[in-house]
Amino acid sequence: MIKKLLEEHITKNVKDDTVAVLLSGGLDSISVGISAELAGKTVNAYSFFLEGIPSYDFAMAANVASQR
Repeated sequence: MIKKLLEEHITKNVKDDTVAVLLSGGLDSISVGISAELAGKTVNAYSFFLEGIPSYDFAMAANVASQR
């Protein structure tokens, strides 16, 4: 049900074919990214790390991005 709601919201409200998702590796950002992809959008996922040391969030985001 949530998947359907997210896809419908993205389809209705996001007019661009390419979107950016700030991907933390958590369930919320992953759900939004996957829903955007399922809605036909090209998804560019962004994350960050500081001082050359990847954080847990960055490692999770990289793992998720590599799965799609």
